[in-house]
Amino acid sequence: MPSFLMISPHFPPSRLVGAKRGLTLARHLPRHGWDPAVVSLPFEANRDPALDGLVPAVPIWRGFRSGPVAWLQDRTTGARAVRPAADSRAAKAAEADRPAGLLARTRRELGGLPIDRYLKFQPWALAGALRLLRRHRCRLIHVSAGPFSGMALAYALAQMTGLPLVCDLRDPWAHDPIYSEAWTATGQALARRFEAAAFARAAKVVMNSEAALAHYRAVYGATLPAARFACIRNHFDPDLYAPPPPPPGPGGPFEVVFFGHLTPVRDGALFFEAWRRFIDAEALAQGEAMLTTLGDRTPADEASIDRLALRPFVQTRPWMPFTESTALLGRADLLLDITHPRHRLRIAGKLYDYMAARRPVLSITANPEVERIHAETGLGRAVPHDVAAICAALRAALADKRGGAVKTADPEALARFEAAPAAAHMARIFDEACR
Repeated sequence: MPSFLMISPHFPPSRLVGAKRGLTLARHLPRHGWDPAVVSLPFEANRDPALDGLVPAVPIWRGFRSGPVAWLQDRTTGARAVRPAADSRAAKAAEADRPAGLLARTRRELGGLPIDRYLKFQPWALAGALRLLRRHRCRLIHVSAGPFSGMALAYALAQMTGLPLVCDLRDPWAHDPIYSEAWTATGQALARRFEAAAFARAAKVVMNSEAALAHYRAVYGATLPAARFACIRNHFDPDLYAPPPPPPGPGGPFEVVFFGHLTPVRDGALFFEAWRRFIDAEALAQGEAMLTTLGDRTPADEASIDRLALRPFVQTRPWMPFTESTALLGRADLLLDITHPRHRLRIAGKLYDYMAARRPVLSITANPEVERIHAETGLGRAVPHDVAAICAALRAALADKRGGAVKTADPEALARFEAAPAAAHMARIFDEACR
């Protein structure tokens, strides 16, 4: 059976959402004749001990962050685990407030380059990845990006070995303003030049949404054939989730769950405005409605909760592994999917966790593709970033609960979003690339 090199910096037992794609492909691609040899970050990077058992029995070299720079960093800071990145927009704003001297301008230019925190380790990662590739006689190089330094590593390996390259972008990069707005003009030019070179070298570029696919085909339409690009959405592996519990009945409080961190790139304040309006419109008392968030909330979110007097109607729970999430999500009346208005090319990864939970979903999105997914599957509703529209959707969901309406998604439609068909599609791409 042929082997391929999978560069997946985030890989189990990492708790980060980016680890799921590498995991599901590593689990399912061997059924289609492709065995992975994985390059990833160290075992302890963002580790969730509850996910230790998910590490597949495949060759793994955890040297994506390695070499003397990593050793020196660990000796001086004691920080082996990867630290969370600062919000790029906040960092850019802080730089803009600095004095306009030569040093400040230099710092601003350097900070505006498209360089992630792992690029400095790649000269040593290159040597280790090359040894892994040769040891397992890999016939193809696949990179799950970001971090986008992984794409630099994959490109260098492809140039050295002549092997076909598949660039699998979990999110758009050089032509997505969510990234590029934090870069200077020089940084944007460098990112676009490198991305164009990597895509020209690649046998296939895989995007994870149809919106991103259409956008990138348009951007590169003058230089690359449309067939160079493909779409394989993120997905869920039902075998990795605990069975969901029975759905809640018409009695009890109206339970809404947001499975994720509220960060600056999600408009939590808008939802809290709608949540307050919904509570007032339905004249709900304490104990009759509850919004549960998992993980972190921003100071701005906390300020909105206090300003709107929502403390009796909002609670937080500690983070839980996605494998255990169905126990909580399956008891909810409504699952909340919030994305920022600028997320026109992206689909939140939690939407696929919600599919595994089989509960109704409310997506607040500017991406029409999400609305089509709801229409195809019967998963729930998609609404724009509008307080009145969100409030109306919440009231409709409450009416469904009180009326005893049991709304479930179409199992056959949901099956199209599982890991097995996604891996089969990726295997066909690999086969074509090697031909």
